[in-house]
Amino acid sequence: MIRTAQAYLGVYTLFAILGTMLLLSLQAIVSIAVILYFRKHHADDAGMFSTMIAPIIAFIAQVILVYMLVAILRHSVAPAASARTFPGSALRSS
Repeated sequence: MIRTAQAYLGVYTLFAILGTMLLLSLQAIVSIAVILYFRKHHADDAGMFSTMIAPIIAFIAQVILVYMLVAILRHSVAPAASARTFPGSALRSS
C-alpha cells in the first residue's frame, strides 16, 4: 500500500512539474507573439514599455524558470531511474 502511494506521489509530482513547464513555455511564446503583433499592427499607437520591454522581461524570466524546472527534473528523476534500472542500488543506499 505504501509503495503504491509513493508511486502515485512520484507520478503526480512529475506531471505537476511538466504541466508547469509547458504553461511557462506557452507564456514565453505568447510574450514573443505580443512583441510581433504590436510591431506589425500598432507600431505607432502602443507604448514602448507595454509592447516591448515588459514582454522581453517576461520572456527572459519564463525561460529561466523553465531551465530551473528542467534542472529539478534532472536531479529528481535521474536517481529514481537508476534505482529502477539497477534494483540492487536502491537496497544499498538505504
